[in-house]
Amino acid sequence: MKTTKKLLPLEALRALASIYVFLHHTLYTFDLLEKKSFFWYFFNFGQEAVIVFFILSGFVISKSLEKNNYSFKIYFLHRFTRIYSVVFISYLVSYVCWTIFSNTNFPTYTDFIYNVLMLQDNVMFRPGTIVSPLFANNPLWSLSYEWWFYMLFFAQYAFQKQMNISPMKNIHIAFSLSLAGMVTFYFFPNQMSTFLMYYVIWFSGSVLNYDMQYNTSIHLKAYLVILLLFITSYILIFTLDQKYTTSIVHPFITLRHFLALFIFLIFFLIIKKYLNKILNISFIQIGINFFSLFASISFAIYLLHYPIMNAINTLDITSSSKIFSTAVLTFFIAYLTEKVFYPFIKRQWLTSETMDRQR
Repeated sequence: MKTTKKLLPLEALRALASIYVFLHHTLYTFDLLEKKSFFWYFFNFGQEAVIVFFILSGFVISKSLEKNNYSFKIYFLHRFTRIYSVVFISYLVSYVCWTIFSNTNFPTYTDFIYNVLMLQDNVMFRPGTIVSPLFANNPLWSLSYEWWFYMLFFAQYAFQKQMNISPMKNIHIAFSLSLAGMVTFYFFPNQMSTFLMYYVIWFSGSVLNYDMQYNTSIHLKAYLVILLLFITSYILIFTLDQKYTTSIVHPFITLRHFLALFIFLIFFLIIKKYLNKILNISFIQIGINFFSLFASISFAIYLLHYPIMNAINTLDITSSSKIFSTAVLTFFIAYLTEKVFYPFIKRQWLTSETMDRQR
């Protein structure tokens, strides 16, 4: 996508979130942070950074669908090409690194099938997970969510256009789907219910897009009220249920994700009125210009750094050398992936009439 000046802050934020996740994993893995120090706490929010990815994705995809009258076939090809071209390289890199740092058995063919179908999740997160990400590349958990959000949102968007549904009713539909996921997950923990439950997070990006486009906060405020009710329901259903108290991660990791979304939206609502002034502050401009340099390779950075980090960690070198080596390899392979391989695949699979101009 040719990034416009208007979207440059979003691209910079996406790159910042990706680099933050990189630092979140590497600084802790290589033991470069003093425990209980300011930075030890500061870099402890990798999960929240992934929530930022989801919100930004919802924003960009909704804007893309409004701008382009995509058929499902074209939309599917765009999303498939964008996701799977980078995921393919991540599989290769993950395998090579996995042979260095792991002593576990080679994944079964069913592991491959489920991962290719985007049904993977981190087994630490919650019950009902079908399969772990291939070759212990844990950040791949979020790609399955992203993929199914793409599919679900297109169906909802097409339904909205056909039935001429108002934005507020569209919000109600999104929350109804997520509420259905929450309830069904409670009675029968499963991966598809989890995807549905998380849909409110991704969909919030489309709400931000609408409110910014029409310069109103009405729908965002309504969204926050409903989201607060949704979070309250989650707390009542899960965190107060004694049968879940023995779990190390669930249900608190999901509650953490929802709360991160709520705080992010509240923060945006507060600064929205002053957003243009904030973005024009000199040091903010410098940060936007700097991080936007990495925007085009941020997706690959996110998917590639974890297995490279684990492989580098087996070397008998200093911690500072480990993080430097991980950064060099990650950014170099990410550049080749996003700037060479992905454009090649894009040219092969998409015609000039269907070329993705959005991402």
